[in-house]
Amino acid sequence: MSRRSTPETPAAPVTPDSPRMMKATEVADYLGVSHRSVIRWADDGILPLAFRTPGGHRRFRPEDVAAFKTNRDTYDPDPT
Repeated sequence: MSRRSTPETPAAPVTPDSPRMMKATEVADYLGVSHRSVIRWADDGILPLAFRTPGGHRRFRPEDVAAFKTNRDTYDPDPT
């Protein structure tokens, strides 16, 4: 017996102007880097992590990601 697949509606692309949090894979796509780079940067405190879901998935604020992309070489996650 075969399962019938239903076509999925593609999700709207997430950009730094989006009102919701970004997943690590979305951040990676936006920055043009690997998913592992995003995870490493978040774990090392280079890219600010907004929070982790109960399942341990990382979420990022779009404005932090945009600031990181704009100022990648000199980005300071804690400007105070």
